[in-house]
Amino acid sequence: MKQLESNTQETAFRALDNFRIEIPSWGFANTGTRFGKFVQAAAASSIAEKFADAAEVNRLTGATPTLALHVLWDLPKGLKDVPEVKQLEKRFGVRSGRSIPTSSRIRNTNSVHYAIRPPPFAGRRWST
Repeated sequence: MKQLESNTQETAFRALDNFRIEIPSWGFANTGTRFGKFVQAAAASSIAEKFADAAEVNRLTGATPTLALHVLWDLPKGLKDVPEVKQLEKRFGVRSGRSIPTSSRIRNTNSVHYAIRPPPFAGRRWST
């Protein structure tokens, strides 16, 4: 019985060691809804500050290596923002994760995301 408990505990610890959370960039900024804005005293006001904050959270937790980006808020220049994001990834040691488009009709948000982080299936040919 003790061996079973030990194995279960070891499995749980391994799972926790590999557990990763992608944190949203907008969580570091002033946020709100149509009903009101929620102002934070030290809210990030730039993409660089969001990466810096995300790096600090990852340093403290070791479980947040990626930062989800909001295309319209974090990448207002679209594809022109990609080089800056790649520099920030290197500088802070946090990768950009999924990009969250508000509406693909406003801008081709998929091309912005794929320029930063190509999907794992990019370039793969599928057979039917």
